[in-house]
Amino acid sequence: MSSSERFPVIATKLEVSLEPGPRLPAGLSYRNDPKSDQTNNLAITAPKEMKTMTTTINQATINGVNVDALEQSIAAMKDDPRVAAFQFRSSSRWLGGAVIASTFAGYLQDGLYVARDTPHELGGDEPAALLGTGTQVSPTGHLLHALSHSLAVALAYHGAARRVEIESIKIDVEGKLDLQGLLGLDETVKPGFKHIHVTFRLDSPNSSAEVYDLFQYVQARSPIASTLSQAVNVQWNFEIEESNSRPESDEVRHGVNVKDLVATVGAIQENPVLARCNFYGSAEWEGGARVKSSSPGFDQAEGDQIIRHRDPAPKGYVGDEPKALLGSDAGPSSAEALLQSMANCVTVTSSYHAAARGIALDAFEVDFEGDMDLRGFVDVDDTVSPGYQNIRANVYVKAGAPRSEVEEFMKFATQHSPMCNSVSKPVQLTFSLVHNGSCVGGPGR
Repeated sequence: MSSSERFPVIATKLEVSLEPGPRLPAGLSYRNDPKSDQTNNLAITAPKEMKTMTTTINQATINGVNVDALEQSIAAMKDDPRVAAFQFRSSSRWLGGAVIASTFAGYLQDGLYVARDTPHELGGDEPAALLGTGTQVSPTGHLLHALSHSLAVALAYHGAARRVEIESIKIDVEGKLDLQGLLGLDETVKPGFKHIHVTFRLDSPNSSAEVYDLFQYVQARSPIASTLSQAVNVQWNFEIEESNSRPESDEVRHGVNVKDLVATVGAIQENPVLARCNFYGSAEWEGGARVKSSSPGFDQAEGDQIIRHRDPAPKGYVGDEPKALLGSDAGPSSAEALLQSMANCVTVTSSYHAAARGIALDAFEVDFEGDMDLRGFVDVDDTVSPGYQNIRANVYVKAGAPRSEVEEFMKFATQHSPMCNSVSKPVQLTFSLVHNGSCVGGPGR
Protein backbone atom coordinates (compact mmCIF):
# COMPACT_ATOMS: atom_id res chain seq x y z
CA MET A 1 0.00 0.00 0.00
CA SER A 2 1.45 3.36 -0.99
CA SER A 3 2.07 6.16 1.50
CA SER A 4 -0.39 8.38 -0.38
CA GLU A 5 -3.13 5.80 0.13
CA ARG A 6 -2.32 5.47 3.80
CA PHE A 7 -2.11 9.16 4.61
CA PRO A 8 -5.35 10.92 5.64
CA VAL A 9 -6.91 13.08 2.93
CA ILE A 10 -5.86 16.72 3.15
CA ALA A 11 -8.51 19.20 2.09
CA THR A 12 -7.23 21.89 -0.26
CA LYS A 13 -8.89 24.87 -1.83
CA LEU A 14 -11.17 24.25 -4.83
CA GLU A 15 -11.27 27.91 -5.87
CA VAL A 16 -8.05 29.12 -7.47
CA SER A 17 -7.48 32.76 -8.31
CA LEU A 18 -5.74 33.28 -11.65
CA GLU A 19 -5.34 36.99 -11.13
CA PRO A 20 -1.75 38.27 -11.23
CA GLY A 21 -0.08 38.95 -7.92
CA PRO A 22 1.79 37.19 -5.12
CA ARG A 23 -0.83 34.52 -4.49
CA LEU A 24 -0.36 32.90 -7.90
CA PRO A 25 2.77 33.79 -9.87
CA ALA A 26 2.59 33.75 -13.64
CA GLY A 27 3.89 30.61 -15.33
CA LEU A 28 2.62 28.06 -12.80
CA SER A 29 0.97 24.83 -13.87
CA TYR A 30 -1.35 22.62 -11.83
CA ARG A 31 -1.13 19.04 -10.70
CA ASN A 32 -3.15 16.88 -8.32
CA ASP A 33 -1.97 16.82 -4.74
CA PRO A 34 -0.54 13.28 -4.34
CA LYS A 35 -1.75 13.09 -0.74
CA SER A 36 -5.36 13.75 -1.65
CA ASP A 37 -7.90 11.35 -3.09
CA GLN A 38 -9.84 14.22 -4.64
CA THR A 39 -8.99 14.68 -8.29
CA ASN A 40 -10.10 18.31 -8.33
CA ASN A 41 -7.60 19.40 -5.69
CA LEU A 42 -5.11 21.44 -7.67
CA ALA A 43 -1.37 21.72 -7.21
CA ILE A 44 1.25 24.16 -8.44
CA THR A 45 4.33 23.05 -10.32
CA ALA A 46 7.03 25.69 -10.00
CA PRO A 47 8.66 26.59 -13.33
CA LYS A 48 12.43 26.24 -13.45
CA GLU A 49 13.04 29.93 -14.04
CA MET A 50 10.67 31.32 -11.40
CA LYS A 51 12.72 33.53 -9.07
CA THR A 52 10.21 34.64 -6.45
CA MET A 53 6.56 34.37 -5.55
CA THR A 54 6.03 37.92 -6.82
CA THR A 55 5.77 39.24 -10.35
CA THR A 56 8.50 41.90 -10.12
CA ILE A 57 12.10 40.74 -10.46
CA ASN A 58 15.00 42.98 -9.48
CA GLN A 59 18.60 41.80 -9.56
CA ALA A 60 19.84 44.16 -6.77
CA THR A 61 20.93 41.88 -3.95
CA ILE A 62 22.30 42.01 -0.42
CA ASN A 63 23.64 38.79 1.11
CA GLY A 64 22.58 36.97 -2.04
CA VAL A 65 18.97 38.00 -1.38
CA ASN A 66 16.88 39.95 -3.90
CA VAL A 67 15.92 42.88 -1.69
CA ASP A 68 12.96 44.09 -3.76
CA ALA A 69 11.54 40.58 -3.95
CA LEU A 70 12.02 40.16 -0.20
CA GLU A 71 10.20 43.39 0.57
CA GLN A 72 7.37 42.47 -1.81
CA SER A 73 7.07 39.04 -0.20
CA ILE A 74 6.88 40.54 3.28
CA ALA A 75 4.21 42.99 2.10
CA ALA A 76 2.25 40.17 0.47
CA MET A 77 2.26 38.12 3.70
CA LYS A 78 1.15 41.16 5.68
CA ASP A 79 -1.67 41.96 3.26
CA ASP A 80 -2.88 38.37 2.84
CA PRO A 81 -1.99 35.90 5.65
CA ARG A 82 -2.82 32.98 3.35
CA VAL A 83 0.38 33.68 1.40
CA ALA A 84 2.36 32.87 4.57
CA ALA A 85 0.58 29.55 5.24
CA PHE A 86 2.94 26.68 4.43
CA GLN A 87 2.77 22.96 5.00
CA PHE A 88 6.03 21.03 4.69
CA ARG A 89 6.13 17.26 4.13
CA SER A 90 8.45 14.27 4.19
CA SER A 91 8.06 10.60 3.31
CA SER A 92 10.52 8.08 4.77
CA ARG A 93 11.06 4.37 4.32
CA TRP A 94 13.08 2.11 6.64
CA LEU A 95 15.83 0.08 4.96
CA GLY A 96 16.90 -1.99 7.99
CA GLY A 97 18.86 -1.32 11.15
CA ALA A 98 19.17 2.45 11.58
CA VAL A 99 18.99 3.35 7.88
CA ILE A 100 16.16 5.25 6.17
CA ALA A 101 15.58 6.88 2.79
CA SER A 102 13.43 10.02 2.58
CA THR A 103 11.92 12.09 -0.20
CA PHE A 104 10.62 15.67 -0.24
CA ALA A 105 8.37 15.90 -3.27
CA GLY A 106 6.76 19.26 -2.56
CA TYR A 107 4.91 21.46 -0.10
CA LEU A 108 1.68 23.41 0.27
CA GLN A 109 1.34 27.19 0.16
CA ASP A 110 -2.10 28.69 0.78
CA GLY A 111 -3.55 25.18 0.41
CA LEU A 112 -2.04 24.71 -3.06
CA TYR A 113 0.44 21.90 -3.62
CA VAL A 114 3.78 22.97 -5.13
CA ALA A 115 5.37 19.93 -6.74
CA ARG A 116 9.10 19.70 -7.40
CA ASP A 117 10.12 18.44 -10.82
CA THR A 118 12.80 16.37 -9.07
CA PRO A 119 12.11 15.56 -5.40
CA HIS A 120 14.90 16.10 -2.90
CA GLU A 121 16.25 12.94 -1.29
CA LEU A 122 18.04 12.40 2.02
CA GLY A 123 19.36 9.34 3.80
CA GLY A 124 19.55 8.76 7.52
CA ASP A 125 21.62 6.45 9.74
CA GLU A 126 23.46 6.32 13.05
CA PRO A 127 27.24 6.27 13.57
CA ALA A 128 28.84 2.88 14.21
CA ALA A 129 29.32 3.82 17.88
CA LEU A 130 25.51 4.02 18.15
CA LEU A 131 24.96 0.71 16.33
CA GLY A 132 24.45 2.15 12.86
CA THR A 133 26.57 1.81 9.73
CA GLY A 134 27.78 5.42 9.69
CA THR A 135 27.00 5.86 6.00
CA GLN A 136 24.52 8.73 6.31
CA VAL A 137 23.84 11.79 8.47
CA SER A 138 22.38 10.85 11.85
CA PRO A 139 19.12 12.12 13.38
CA THR A 140 21.08 14.52 15.61
CA GLY A 141 23.03 15.70 12.58
CA HIS A 142 19.83 16.45 10.67
CA LEU A 143 18.38 18.44 13.58
CA LEU A 144 21.56 20.47 14.11
CA HIS A 145 21.70 21.09 10.36
CA ALA A 146 18.09 22.32 10.37
CA LEU A 147 18.81 24.71 13.24
CA SER A 148 22.00 26.06 11.66
CA HIS A 149 20.35 26.45 8.26
CA SER A 150 17.35 28.27 9.69
CA LEU A 151 19.50 30.69 11.67
CA ALA A 152 21.77 31.41 8.69
CA VAL A 153 18.77 32.16 6.47
CA ALA A 154 17.30 34.42 9.14
CA LEU A 155 20.59 36.33 9.36
CA ALA A 156 20.87 36.67 5.57
CA TYR A 157 17.24 37.70 4.97
CA HIS A 158 16.77 40.03 7.93
CA GLY A 159 20.28 41.37 7.37
CA ALA A 160 19.31 42.23 3.80
CA ALA A 161 16.15 43.95 5.02
CA ARG A 162 18.22 46.00 7.48
CA ARG A 163 21.00 46.62 4.93
CA VAL A 164 23.50 44.69 7.06
CA GLU A 165 25.96 43.19 4.60
CA ILE A 166 27.27 39.74 5.45
CA GLU A 167 30.45 38.40 3.88
CA SER A 168 30.55 35.01 5.58
CA ILE A 169 28.79 32.98 8.27
CA LYS A 170 30.18 29.90 9.97
CA ILE A 171 28.08 28.18 12.60
CA ASP A 172 29.15 25.60 15.19
CA VAL A 173 26.52 23.81 17.24
CA GLU A 174 26.82 21.58 20.29
CA GLY A 175 23.89 19.66 21.78
CA LYS A 176 23.71 17.77 25.07
CA LEU A 177 21.68 14.56 25.18
CA ASP A 178 21.40 11.68 27.67
CA LEU A 179 20.93 8.25 26.06
CA GLN A 180 19.07 6.91 29.10
CA GLY A 181 15.97 8.62 27.73
CA LEU A 182 16.23 6.90 24.35
CA LEU A 183 16.82 3.51 25.99
CA GLY A 184 14.00 3.93 28.51
CA LEU A 185 16.35 3.32 31.45
CA ASP A 186 15.29 6.36 33.48
CA GLU A 187 11.89 7.97 32.95
CA THR A 188 13.08 11.14 34.72
CA VAL A 189 15.61 11.77 31.94
CA LYS A 190 14.47 13.85 28.96
CA PRO A 191 14.96 11.70 25.83
CA GLY A 192 15.73 14.70 23.61
CA PHE A 193 18.27 17.47 23.64
CA LYS A 194 18.46 19.27 26.98
CA HIS A 195 20.63 22.14 25.77
CA ILE A 196 22.01 23.32 22.42
CA HIS A 197 24.60 26.07 22.10
CA VAL A 198 25.14 27.88 18.80
CA THR A 199 28.27 29.87 17.99
CA PHE A 200 28.16 32.28 15.04
CA ARG A 201 31.35 33.45 13.33
CA LEU A 202 30.23 36.26 11.09
CA ASP A 203 32.23 38.66 8.94
CA SER A 204 30.56 41.94 8.01
CA PRO A 205 31.67 45.50 7.19
CA ASN A 206 28.83 46.82 9.36
CA SER A 207 29.46 47.90 12.94
CA SER A 208 29.51 45.40 15.77
CA ALA A 209 26.48 47.15 17.27
CA GLU A 210 24.46 46.63 14.06
CA VAL A 211 25.57 43.01 13.73
CA TYR A 212 24.89 42.23 17.40
CA ASP A 213 21.42 43.75 17.17
CA LEU A 214 20.71 41.54 14.12
CA PHE A 215 22.18 38.52 15.93
CA GLN A 216 19.84 39.00 18.89
CA TYR A 217 16.84 39.67 16.67
CA VAL A 218 17.08 36.51 14.54
CA GLN A 219 17.18 34.26 17.59
CA ALA A 220 13.46 34.94 17.97
CA ARG A 221 12.71 34.87 14.20
CA SER A 222 14.30 31.57 13.17
CA PRO A 223 11.49 29.03 12.54
CA ILE A 224 13.57 26.07 13.74
CA ALA A 225 14.97 27.85 16.80
CA SER A 226 11.40 28.82 17.67
CA THR A 227 10.17 25.25 17.13
CA LEU A 228 12.82 23.81 19.47
CA SER A 229 12.34 26.41 22.20
CA GLN A 230 8.59 25.86 22.50
CA ALA A 231 6.31 22.84 22.91
CA VAL A 232 4.95 21.78 19.51
CA ASN A 233 1.94 19.49 19.27
CA VAL A 234 2.97 16.27 17.46
CA GLN A 235 0.09 13.96 16.55
CA TRP A 236 0.68 10.30 15.74
CA ASN A 237 -1.44 7.94 13.69
CA PHE A 238 -0.50 4.26 13.41
CA GLU A 239 -1.48 1.81 10.71
CA ILE A 240 -0.44 -1.66 11.84
CA GLU A 241 -0.28 -4.80 9.76
CA GLU A 242 0.38 -8.13 11.46
CA SER A 243 2.67 -10.72 9.89
CA ASN A 244 3.83 -14.23 10.73
CA SER A 245 7.49 -13.23 10.86
CA ARG A 246 9.73 -14.14 13.75
CA PRO A 247 13.11 -12.66 14.72
CA GLU A 248 15.89 -13.74 12.37
CA SER A 249 18.27 -14.75 15.17
CA ASP A 250 19.42 -13.87 18.65
CA GLU A 251 22.46 -12.05 17.23
CA VAL A 252 21.11 -9.86 14.42
CA ARG A 253 17.48 -8.79 14.14
CA HIS A 254 16.39 -6.74 11.10
CA GLY A 255 19.86 -5.24 10.82
CA VAL A 256 20.37 -4.54 14.54
CA ASN A 257 23.23 -6.28 16.33
CA VAL A 258 21.44 -7.44 19.47
CA LYS A 259 24.66 -8.44 21.25
CA ASP A 260 26.05 -4.92 20.85
CA LEU A 261 22.71 -3.39 21.84
CA VAL A 262 22.55 -5.45 25.04
CA ALA A 263 26.18 -4.61 25.83
CA THR A 264 25.51 -0.89 25.35
CA VAL A 265 22.46 -0.95 27.61
CA GLY A 266 24.36 -2.95 30.26
CA ALA A 267 27.33 -0.57 30.26
CA ILE A 268 25.07 2.46 30.70
CA GLN A 269 23.08 0.78 33.48
CA GLU A 270 26.33 0.08 35.29
CA ASN A 271 27.78 3.56 34.64
CA PRO A 272 25.11 6.16 33.67
CA VAL A 273 27.77 8.77 32.87
CA LEU A 274 28.36 6.86 29.62
CA ALA A 275 24.92 8.00 28.47
CA ARG A 276 25.84 11.69 28.54
CA CYS A 277 26.70 12.79 25.04
CA ASN A 278 27.66 16.02 23.30
CA PHE A 279 26.80 16.02 19.60
CA TYR A 280 28.53 18.46 17.25
CA GLY A 281 27.63 20.06 13.96
CA SER A 282 29.00 22.79 11.76
CA ALA A 283 27.62 24.73 8.82
CA GLU A 284 28.86 27.30 6.33
CA TRP A 285 26.62 29.80 4.61
CA GLU A 286 27.00 29.85 0.83
CA GLY A 287 24.94 32.97 0.16
CA GLY A 288 21.22 33.61 -0.02
CA ALA A 289 19.36 30.62 1.45
CA ARG A 290 22.10 28.02 0.83
CA VAL A 291 23.95 26.36 3.69
CA LYS A 292 26.31 23.37 3.66
CA SER A 293 26.52 21.34 6.86
CA SER A 294 28.87 18.77 8.34
CA SER A 295 28.51 16.33 11.27
CA PRO A 296 32.00 15.65 12.69
CA GLY A 297 30.92 13.32 15.52
CA PHE A 298 30.14 13.28 19.23
CA ASP A 299 31.68 12.90 22.69
CA GLN A 300 30.47 10.25 25.11
CA ALA A 301 30.77 10.50 28.91
CA GLU A 302 32.60 13.25 30.77
CA GLY A 303 35.89 14.11 32.48
CA ASP A 304 38.46 11.31 32.60
CA GLN A 305 35.94 8.88 31.08
CA ILE A 306 35.31 10.88 27.94
CA ILE A 307 35.29 8.96 24.65
CA ARG A 308 35.62 11.01 21.47
CA HIS A 309 33.85 9.56 18.44
CA ARG A 310 34.96 11.36 15.27
CA ASP A 311 33.95 10.60 11.71
CA PRO A 312 37.07 10.56 9.49
CA ALA A 313 34.82 11.60 6.59
CA PRO A 314 32.12 13.82 8.16
CA LYS A 315 28.71 13.54 6.52
CA GLY A 316 26.68 16.57 5.46
CA TYR A 317 24.61 18.14 2.70
CA VAL A 318 23.44 21.40 1.16
CA GLY A 319 20.21 22.95 2.39
CA ASP A 320 18.28 25.64 0.56
CA GLU A 321 14.83 27.20 0.55
CA PRO A 322 12.18 26.80 -2.17
CA LYS A 323 11.84 29.44 -4.87
CA ALA A 324 8.59 30.64 -3.30
CA LEU A 325 10.76 31.65 -0.31
CA LEU A 326 13.46 33.29 -2.46
CA GLY A 327 15.83 30.33 -2.46
CA SER A 328 17.06 28.30 -5.42
CA ASP A 329 15.66 24.97 -4.14
CA ALA A 330 19.09 23.32 -4.43
CA GLY A 331 18.36 21.17 -1.38
CA PRO A 332 15.78 20.50 1.33
CA SER A 333 14.59 23.46 3.37
CA SER A 334 15.40 23.79 7.05
CA ALA A 335 11.77 22.93 7.84
CA GLU A 336 12.08 19.72 5.82
CA ALA A 337 15.42 18.83 7.42
CA LEU A 338 13.77 19.00 10.85
CA LEU A 339 11.09 16.53 9.71
CA GLN A 340 13.90 14.32 8.43
CA SER A 341 15.52 14.30 11.88
CA MET A 342 12.22 13.22 13.44
CA ALA A 343 11.61 10.51 10.82
CA ASN A 344 15.13 9.13 11.14
CA CYS A 345 14.99 9.15 14.93
CA VAL A 346 11.58 7.54 15.43
CA THR A 347 12.58 4.85 12.94
CA VAL A 348 15.84 4.12 14.79
CA THR A 349 14.07 4.09 18.15
CA SER A 350 11.45 1.68 16.83
CA SER A 351 14.03 -0.56 15.13
CA TYR A 352 16.22 -0.83 18.23
CA HIS A 353 13.42 -1.41 20.72
CA ALA A 354 11.72 -3.93 18.42
CA ALA A 355 14.99 -5.86 18.24
CA ALA A 356 15.35 -5.74 22.04
CA ARG A 357 11.77 -6.99 22.53
CA GLY A 358 12.07 -9.75 19.96
CA ILE A 359 9.50 -8.21 17.63
CA ALA A 360 10.21 -8.99 13.97
CA LEU A 361 9.95 -5.72 12.07
CA ASP A 362 9.11 -6.28 8.39
CA ALA A 363 8.35 -2.74 7.23
CA PHE A 364 8.31 0.75 8.67
CA GLU A 365 7.31 3.93 6.86
CA VAL A 366 6.53 7.36 8.22
CA ASP A 367 5.04 10.44 6.57
CA PHE A 368 5.31 13.80 8.30
CA GLU A 369 3.52 17.05 7.57
CA GLY A 370 3.88 20.27 9.53
CA ASP A 371 2.10 23.63 9.47
CA MET A 372 4.06 26.87 9.56
CA ASP A 373 2.88 30.48 9.34
CA LEU A 374 5.77 32.54 8.01
CA ARG A 375 4.30 35.82 9.22
CA GLY A 376 6.20 34.96 12.38
CA PHE A 377 9.48 34.69 10.48
CA VAL A 378 9.05 37.99 8.63
CA ASP A 379 7.72 39.60 11.84
CA VAL A 380 4.49 41.17 10.59
CA ASP A 381 2.29 39.72 13.36
CA ASP A 382 3.46 39.49 16.98
CA THR A 383 0.80 36.89 17.78
CA VAL A 384 2.23 34.34 15.30
CA SER A 385 5.05 32.01 16.29
CA PRO A 386 7.80 31.66 13.65
CA GLY A 387 8.02 27.90 14.25
CA TYR A 388 5.91 24.88 13.49
CA GLN A 389 2.39 25.17 14.86
CA ASN A 390 1.40 21.52 14.49
CA ILE A 391 3.10 18.40 13.17
CA ARG A 392 1.31 15.20 12.15
CA ALA A 393 2.85 11.79 11.54
CA ASN A 394 1.35 8.75 9.89
CA VAL A 395 3.28 5.55 10.63
CA TYR A 396 2.83 2.28 8.78
CA VAL A 397 4.24 -0.75 10.62
CA LYS A 398 4.31 -4.36 9.55
CA ALA A 399 5.51 -6.60 12.37
CA GLY A 400 5.34 -10.15 13.64
CA ALA A 401 3.34 -9.45 16.78
CA PRO A 402 -0.30 -8.89 17.77
CA ARG A 403 -1.70 -5.51 16.83
CA SER A 404 -2.20 -4.48 20.47
CA GLU A 405 1.42 -5.27 21.30
CA VAL A 406 2.73 -3.33 18.31
CA GLU A 407 0.52 -0.33 19.12
CA GLU A 408 1.79 -0.25 22.72
CA PHE A 409 5.36 -0.59 21.47
CA MET A 410 4.91 2.25 18.97
CA LYS A 411 3.53 4.58 21.63
CA PHE A 412 6.61 3.81 23.71
CA ALA A 413 8.93 4.41 20.75
CA THR A 414 7.39 7.77 19.81
CA GLN A 415 7.61 8.96 23.42
CA HIS A 416 11.29 7.98 23.69
CA SER A 417 12.50 9.23 20.30
CA PRO A 418 15.11 11.91 21.13
CA MET A 419 14.53 14.17 18.12
CA CYS A 420 10.73 13.92 18.35
CA ASN A 421 11.02 14.78 22.04
CA SER A 422 13.25 17.75 21.15
CA VAL A 423 10.35 19.10 19.07
CA SER A 424 7.49 18.31 21.46
CA LYS A 425 9.33 19.40 24.63
CA PRO A 426 11.31 22.67 24.84
CA VAL A 427 15.09 22.69 24.45
CA GLN A 428 17.26 25.35 26.08
CA LEU A 429 19.02 27.30 23.34
CA THR A 430 21.96 29.64 23.93
CA PHE A 431 23.99 31.69 21.46
CA SER A 432 27.32 33.43 21.11
CA LEU A 433 28.72 35.73 18.41
CA VAL A 434 32.15 36.35 16.95
CA HIS A 435 32.15 39.36 14.61
CA ASN A 436 35.22 39.84 12.40
CA GLY A 437 37.26 37.65 14.76
CA SER A 438 36.20 39.33 18.03
CA CYS A 439 33.67 38.08 20.59
CA VAL A 440 30.67 40.37 20.95
CA GLY A 441 28.27 40.37 23.88
CA GLY A 442 29.91 37.65 25.98
CA PRO A 443 29.94 33.83 25.68
CA GLY A 444 26.14 33.49 25.88
CA ARG A 445 26.11 30.07 27.53
